Amino acid sequence: MLGFFLKKLSIAIGLLTSDASTVVDIDGWKDYVWRVRAADQCIQVDKGGFCQIADDRWDWKRDQRYTFSFLTDNKSNALIAHLRLNNRDPSDDDNVCVVAIFTDKNDNQIAIFFQDWLSRHGRSMERDLPLHPSLPVGSITKVAVGSKQCDRDSSSDAAIFEEMRLKLNQL
Repeated sequence: MLGFFLKKLSIAIGLLTSDASTVVDIDGWKDYVWRVRAADQCIQVDKGGFCQIADDRWDWKRDQRYTFSFLTDNKSNALIAHLRLNNRDPSDDDNVCVVAIFTDKNDNQIAIFFQDWLSRHGRSMERDLPLHPSLPVGSITKVAVGSKQCDRDSSSDAAIFEEMRLKLNQL
């Protein structure tokens, strides 16, 4: 019972710090903490040209962080998402879900990203993941990045992603 209460408290505290966005409210994403940024407002740009748009915790009470960066190529109309999980907690493993919604100036969705990874305690993991939207990546003006400690079965989140990906005709 205490574990259930602490999880609900953690979700509530995280949601209080979440950035507001109409884009994330309409698709059915539940219990995510969102960071919404203009696509050109990078926290930093790495040597590969990736724009880091989010650097945050997925669990407010532990030293467990994620970073999300992206790179667009207008010529090939491609997008590469870079996700890094850094679990500095000495004993807590988590399933972590991260969503990124790329929109144009009118909040129309251009591309979507979703990943559910098991993050082992004391370890980091990262990967570049290509996205192939059918809409022009050059029109991306805003990125909403959501994270949460998810259940082992995140099939409802994966279903939302697949539905949105198909609606966007994204490969």
